[in-house]
Amino acid sequence: YGSYLLPNLYPMEAVPDSIRNHSQIYYVDGDYDYGELGLSLDIKGKDSTYFRFIGFRKKPPVIHSALSWKDELQNYIINYRQLSNNFLVSVNAMYHFDNYHLPLSSGDEFNRILESFHGALDVRKKWQDYSIEIKPAFQLSHINNDTISTSTITLWNDFLIRLTLNEKYFIFMKQNSKILMIEKDNQIEEIAEHTFNPMIQCNFGN
Repeated sequence: YGSYLLPNLYPMEAVPDSIRNHSQIYYVDGDYDYGELGLSLDIKGKDSTYFRFIGFRKKPPVIHSALSWKDELQNYIINYRQLSNNFLVSVNAMYHFDNYHLPLSSGDEFNRILESFHGALDVRKKWQDYSIEIKPAFQLSHINNDTISTSTITLWNDFLIRLTLNEKYFIFMKQNSKILMIEKDNQIEEIAEHTFNPMIQCNFGN
């Protein structure tokens, strides 16, 4: 049940270019208290900026457990993007929450609650002979699996430089990092991975 689901909405590209503000509502009402509600807002600025908000809430049918009256799934996304000929910046943020109960063959019920925050930045800049891409991101999560709690922080960063020596030779320097920190039973574990890849590209022919 719990996942990063979003409502089935029409993309902004499906509406005429003359429309700069576009909003949508997605609604489903079913049996046994089942329901879905999605909202979205798209705004296109005259200065090549773009803003989008999507909100989604889902309630499962109350069939197997009376405790399912409190079960729900929520996802919210905010995106801002600005684009020009030689520059791009994109900022993304997301909130996720799900709470559900599952009946077990033993007669007991399993309850899972997950709450997480996400964020990402994408910056790309081009000059005449070189370009840079920077893409940091993070995820902060707290999960409770039937009274067993675990908190995690994950950090990512991708960095790329491209140098043009002449019409045939190019140099790339790529760095990727990932850091995972897990807190469980008052103990903190950290896992880190860093890679650095220099590359040379040579184009032959015309």
